[in-house]
Amino acid sequence: MNYFTSGIHGDLNLYKELKKMAASDPDNHLWIVGDILDGNTSHPEYGMEILKDIYRTPNVSLILGDHEYAHAMRVFSLSSDNPSRAEEWEDFLLSSMEVSGKPFMDFLDGLSESDLEDFARMLMETEATEMIRIGKRLVYMCHGAPALRSFSKGGSMEWQFNVINDRIYTDFDYTVAIGSDSRIGVYTKKLGGELDLKKAIIVTGQTPIETLEEDGVPKMDGLYYDNRKFCLNQGRTADDTENGDVTEKWTVLGIDSAGFITEEL
Repeated sequence: MNYFTSGIHGDLNLYKELKKMAASDPDNHLWIVGDILDGNTSHPEYGMEILKDIYRTPNVSLILGDHEYAHAMRVFSLSSDNPSRAEEWEDFLLSSMEVSGKPFMDFLDGLSESDLEDFARMLMETEATEMIRIGKRLVYMCHGAPALRSFSKGGSMEWQFNVINDRIYTDFDYTVAIGSDSRIGVYTKKLGGELDLKKAIIVTGQTPIETLEEDGVPKMDGLYYDNRKFCLNQGRTADDTENGDVTEKWTVLGIDSAGFITEEL
């Protein structure tokens, strides 16, 4: 069984519970479609513990969320030739997110240079998009916009912030070759044969509800879908859990080896 969820936001106990689901069978895999950081004011370091555990656990994978991306970019900007970029990312973490990045940002500022490098390395080795085959189904994962197009500038591929956060930034020149366009060939080689992307199941972690509703996607039990789009936007943090401010159950999408879709937890 492949399990899909998103938006753990520093909840270490929830992560451990989800990990147990994947550990029940060696063929199981847990996919966290972004946002493991921030959201835990009392213990921001739990986000780092979750990241490290994912990194060393073969059957648990993370797809980059906007919180992971923004913190990594700020860390890189601190040592760049243009330190004002770090301030721009800091402003983004403080003012442009519903879940503040300040507690985790303060935690990162207390780390050694080598620990910061390890943190950034783990995230830069994390994919912004992924595609897998389950039975006869293709499953395409991204945190934000479910688009297979990317923004290019000067002939080089920009980091895919459009598939992470539903927007395109042109002010930052960090480039890596893991954009959605550039990975189609990788997916084809890995999965074999021609890929009919129009039939792929799309699993996102953040895509705004109104965006999916514009596509005529109905709401049902917390999942937004038209038989191929699933938005796992939980809207819940470790702080909410700690304060008892939780009214809805946690949603985990399950797809078995035959491609049958279930809802877990």
